[in-house]
Amino acid sequence: MEENNFVRLGKRISELRLARKMSQERLSELAGISAHHIGELERGKSKNPTYQVLSKLADALGVSVLMLLDFEHQKEKQDLQQELVGIIRNLPEDKLKMVYRLVRSVLE
Repeated sequence: MEENNFVRLGKRISELRLARKMSQERLSELAGISAHHIGELERGKSKNPTYQVLSKLADALGVSVLMLLDFEHQKEKQDLQQELVGIIRNLPEDKLKMVYRLVRSVLE
């Protein structure tokens, strides 16, 4: 995992924990991982957490490991805009119209 992704993982763990109104200590109890380790993970300081640790955290947070590793929403606005433009440029006309209708419905 790239350095930047350790920080993203930490943010993701923290955001899921806080969304559940859970303290690091409570997550520690549920996951069977020390609160210190959870703090290190949330700060992006724990490098290369094992699948077992990720699995325990995901279970304790009530999500899949895949959801735990979903950082897409943490991308910067400029990165998202560039990625969307690239996607849209390559769409066939029928798909482009579908995306347009979807975006318009979100904005209404």
